[in-house]
Amino acid sequence: MANDAVADIPFSQEIRTLFRTSLAVFLVTVIIGILNGLDIASFDRRTLLTHVHAGTLGWITLAVFGVVLWMLSEGRSTGEGSSTVRQLSLAAAVFITLHVLALFLFYPGASAALAVFGALALLVIVAFWVWVLGHSGGVWLSIPRLAALAAITTLTIGAVFGVLIELHLAGVTMPAGVFGAHPSGMVVGYLILMGMGIAEWRLRPAGPRTSPDWLGIAQVALPFIGGLTLMAGILLNVFALITLNVPFEVLGVLIFIGRLGPRVVR
Repeated sequence: MANDAVADIPFSQEIRTLFRTSLAVFLVTVIIGILNGLDIASFDRRTLLTHVHAGTLGWITLAVFGVVLWMLSEGRSTGEGSSTVRQLSLAAAVFITLHVLALFLFYPGASAALAVFGALALLVIVAFWVWVLGHSGGVWLSIPRLAALAAITTLTIGAVFGVLIELHLAGVTMPAGVFGAHPSGMVVGYLILMGMGIAEWRLRPAGPRTSPDWLGIAQVALPFIGGLTLMAGILLNVFALITLNVPFEVLGVLIFIGRLGPRVVR
C-alpha cells in the first residue's frame, strides 16, 4: 500500500501496522505452502496447522482488521478514538502472531499453553468486534460496512469454536461438532462475505444516501445466515441445516455478481 494512499485517512499508522504484520505472517504460510505443494519437504500435522492458521487467522484476519479500520474511519476525524484503535491494532498484531507461533511450538503436547495463546487471540478478536459494533452506529452503514460487520461477527463465533477445540486438546470435553463448526464458519460467513464487501467497497463506491439498498442487504444477509446455519448444522449434527447453507450462499453470490458485474465489465 503506497504511503499516499493512507496519508489522509484516520488511523493510517494503525492500518500500516496491521498490513505490515500481515505481510510478515503471509511469508510463513507461503513458504510452508510452496515447500509442501512442490513436495520439497514433508510436513507433520503441526506444521500444516500452522500453515492454515497463518493464513485465515494470521495474515488474512490482520489485513481484514486494517481494511475494516479504513472502511469505518472514512469521514471521521483523525483523533477520534485513536488511543483505543492504537491499542487494539498493536494487540492484534502481537497476539494473533503469537498464536500462530504457539501452534507450531505447543501443538499437540503442550495444549494447555496453546489454549492460553488462543484465548488471548480470541480476546483481541472480541475486542475488535465490540469496537466495530460500537463504531458502526456512528457511520452510514453502507453495504461494504454492513458486510464487514457481519463478517467480523462470524469470525468471532468461529474463533470461539477454535479456542474450544484447543481446550479439548488440553483435556476439556467438548461436543464433536465443534471440530467441524470452526473451519466451516470461517469460510462462508467470514472469508466469502468479507471478500464481497471489499470488492464492492473498491469497485462500487457508495453514492448519496438514499432509500435502503434491499438487494445489497440481501447480498450480505444470505451468506451471513448461510454461515450460521452451516456452523449450527455441523455443531448439532442436523443435516437439513447443513444443506440449507447452499442456497443462501449461492443466492448471495448471484446477487453480488448481478450488482457488480456491469461495473467490472466497464
